[in-house]
Amino acid sequence: DWYGVLPSELSAALDTYSYGTKFRSVTFNEKGVYAITTSIGFKSNNKEYQAFYDDNKQAFGELLSVTVCGDGAVFCYSDKTRYCGKIPSTVESAMNRFSYTANYVKFNRQGDYLICSKAGSFSYSIAPANAGRTVTMVSYDYMKDREERIRKQKEQEAARRRKVADE
Repeated sequence: DWYGVLPSELSAALDTYSYGTKFRSVTFNEKGVYAITTSIGFKSNNKEYQAFYDDNKQAFGELLSVTVCGDGAVFCYSDKTRYCGKIPSTVESAMNRFSYTANYVKFNRQGDYLICSKAGSFSYSIAPANAGRTVTMVSYDYMKDREERIRKQKEQEAARRRKVADE
């Protein structure tokens, strides 16, 4: 059951899950970009976030949760917390300093954050609303990185074929 108003695309996506699905996180931003994490997978209407999950689901361990905010998303995996898009540098620094497995990272564009582990450890920073601070953003363009990896793989494969043909 959902309380309140959800973006129609998110509501439709949630309706595709069967009764009894174990949701870990459901998040969306003001642009309607959503991310749904369940005990058996992940779904997003953002191509970059979906590709990031699809390409890395075997490499990073179990996906615990995802948070979408502004133009970025934080993925909490059982081995490490990662992000794509743009997030505040304070959030990136805090994730790198957090010495436990983050089960959940909540953040906003102003750089406030809350990081929690399943064992109860946490880290947070919340500034007064009128603090007037300057926020620097960090960015990871996964799709650009992905295209570069694919291009290099194709070049290596072509070089391997040429070598085999020459022999």
